[in-house]
Amino acid sequence: MNPSRWPRLIRWLKRFVFALAVLVTLTALALAIEGYRAKRAWTAWQAELTAKGEPLDWQSVAPTLVPNEQNFLATPLLARCFGFETNPPSRSGDTNDCSAVSQLLPWAGTLPSPGDWRTGTITPLATWQAALRGATKPAGDQADRRLAERYGPDAKHIPPDPPAAEPIHPDLLALQARPPGTAVEDLRFLLERHRATFEELRAAARRPQAQLNLGPQRTSTEVVEHLLPGLARLKGLLYPLRTSAWTELNARNPDAALRDVETMLRVSDAATSQPLLIVGLVRVAMMDLTVQTIWAGLAEHLWQEPQLAALEKRLAEINIVADLQRCLRGERVFAVALIGQVPTRSPADPFVADDPLRLAMRWWPTAVRYRNQINLARAYQTLLIERFDPANRWVRVIPTAPDLADRAALTAWSPYNLFTRMLLPAVEKSLEKAAASQAAVSLARVACALERHRLAAGHYPESLDALTSRFLDRLPPDPVTGQPLKYRRDAPERFVLYSVGLDGKDDGGQAMTTGKEARGVPVQTGDWVWRSHPDADDSPAPAGALQ
Repeated sequence: MNPSRWPRLIRWLKRFVFALAVLVTLTALALAIEGYRAKRAWTAWQAELTAKGEPLDWQSVAPTLVPNEQNFLATPLLARCFGFETNPPSRSGDTNDCSAVSQLLPWAGTLPSPGDWRTGTITPLATWQAALRGATKPAGDQADRRLAERYGPDAKHIPPDPPAAEPIHPDLLALQARPPGTAVEDLRFLLERHRATFEELRAAARRPQAQLNLGPQRTSTEVVEHLLPGLARLKGLLYPLRTSAWTELNARNPDAALRDVETMLRVSDAATSQPLLIVGLVRVAMMDLTVQTIWAGLAEHLWQEPQLAALEKRLAEINIVADLQRCLRGERVFAVALIGQVPTRSPADPFVADDPLRLAMRWWPTAVRYRNQINLARAYQTLLIERFDPANRWVRVIPTAPDLADRAALTAWSPYNLFTRMLLPAVEKSLEKAAASQAAVSLARVACALERHRLAAGHYPESLDALTSRFLDRLPPDPVTGQPLKYRRDAPERFVLYSVGLDGKDDGGQAMTTGKEARGVPVQTGDWVWRSHPDADDSPAPAGALQ
């Protein structure tokens, strides 16, 4: 290179370095200014939410800690299953011992539901009896293996050894060893083997509170990992109680069945004790199991006036809309904290970042973190929380034009919408879940009042207005529209009661079906229909052997 050009190159290099320094300085200044503006916007948004009674700290949404002596889940039977210390410890010395509960009819979850109000199907108790008496170890393919070994052209075609068969539960072995009885006799024989555990569970349910224990965990992953087994055990308690309730109803003992259903409702109450969405969704699933049992008894006219009055009163206390709205508030605290907080161990910030991605968020530009917090909090507020009306127990499932405009803005591609785009589609399902579950509870409540009217007058009323003078203080609304539920009496002892369903259209009591839009998105049309009677054409065939 010509030495005479060096001065010129050095001048250009200096200019380039200067320009680069200016560019970096301006970029840093712009980021600092935008970060400052974003932080002020976040502070203003927090103040606006607080003024609405919508704080963003965990302490404001967390429930008051329930003393163990008042907590249903901290009783000696259940404490070891739900993370509570017991005194004295279990017989085995293991404070995590949960054998008494885990051995309470573990096969009950394999039995079909007593009924399904959405399809109008009933499972006769004889179906359960046949399944339990026919329970066998899974048949192996030893014969096929021997044939392959003898005639197969290649060893690779020999099927592998079958997995070891699960042993038949002692309950079922004992049942098969005794002479066959009626369905009620056989089921009561199985229930009697666990009478002490059932009685302890029912007695525990009479405690005034039921609260899940979050434990000492501090990270989001630890909290979820701690909750999931407890939620699974909580839901698992419903299957033996459901088995007992359906058996007692078929034995014409509605008092005993009511005691089991009330215990099922108390168990599901515990799923409202922590304001996290996964807890609320488990509550929805548990309510479905309970309502199906109530419907089966109503469809077969097995409940009597005292039990129906007690069920109606208890169902009137259940507000799924309020429960899920509270869970969404807690979920928002959880989500916002994961985006914005630097990991701490402060008691005020229980959910801290704990994986590499979230730990790396603290190095993101300040503006990106604050703007993502703002947009995610705004999406929870305007697209979810404000669409719940707990006082009237209905949900604005069908979005309005402003809802659609807000959603489009908050999910448009932008570095400030990363978390909203990622989380919102799944969380939005809570609107449908809340409406569907509240519809089931409200329909069950009105159906109990209708059955009380039938028992008193010998027939169902011409309209729901006849219920308010004696059996209901006021009619619960359709949780989709806020308008009255639809009712039609088809005969003196037959009716159809329904909510208009997720499409918001009255389809005349046509049961809901699922189709697809052009883009393949599942769409439900039709109504949520509660029949007064089972549809014999749709009743399930007797079940085969339990596997």
